[in-house]
Amino acid sequence: LEVDEAARHLTYLRPGGMALVDAAQGLRPELDADIARLNLRVHCLPASQMALDLGAPAVANVILAGFAAGFAAMPFSFATLRQALQDGSGRNRDLNLAALDAGFRSVVSSQ
Repeated sequence: LEVDEAARHLTYLRPGGMALVDAAQGLRPELDADIARLNLRVHCLPASQMALDLGAPAVANVILAGFAAGFAAMPFSFATLRQALQDGSGRNRDLNLAALDAGFRSVVSSQ
């Protein structure tokens, strides 16, 4: 989610849920009370900027998918996502794999 989308949708998450947000600086401070009340885990990654750095703004969601795969709470593994991209990405395979790897490395390097 982008910051504005996260702000609109945080209260729809179940208590104790997790949000992955495309943001470099985190969420707005006025959301802190809702985050605390719902006991939410919010993880931010500047996926749009990372996609621009890769030269392809369209892969921001692939970066977020790699980021998501780094969390045990997600119902899919990094290996499963990577295999799906290897099998089905066609001419953009290398770019998509680089984007997925970048998102996943962001989680691994922060733990």
